[in-house]
Amino acid sequence: MQTLAHGQRGTPAHDSVPLEVCSLRNGFPGTGYEEGSKLTATNDARRWLVLAIVGAAFFMTILDVAIVNVALPSMGRSLHASDSSLQWVLTAYALTFGALLLLGGRAADLLGRRRVFLAGLVLFTAASLVCGLSGSLGLLVGARAVQGIGAAIISPAALS
Repeated sequence: MQTLAHGQRGTPAHDSVPLEVCSLRNGFPGTGYEEGSKLTATNDARRWLVLAIVGAAFFMTILDVAIVNVALPSMGRSLHASDSSLQWVLTAYALTFGALLLLGGRAADLLGRRRVFLAGLVLFTAASLVCGLSGSLGLLVGARAVQGIGAAIISPAALS
């Protein structure tokens, strides 16, 4: 095992600490990477999986703003809605998302990022299901508003 002195790179010293401990000297409490712990392939794979899930969830919240624009004409034909009524489908999501973004961040600070992220993910997914199954414009607009709330909860937790 290669050892390094504090503050030195690549040169062994009599007062040395194992390289694994030097790289995690302060540790990351609560992550499995506490002071003196060694990195393992399992921990590293889990970190990549968590990153992929969080990245995908955040991507969906942003994609949802744009993807509805593509489907809006067919939604209007299916629901027999006017163009001005369809504008609420976009506005409901954007309004609740923007208005509650700071509240979502504060909730993540107070209640814990993981808990808030999972709650937002469940809310966003359930609202997405309701959007897909809605048969009226009112239900669609309401579900889009709830989707915006879920996105406002997911985004700050995912970015911090």
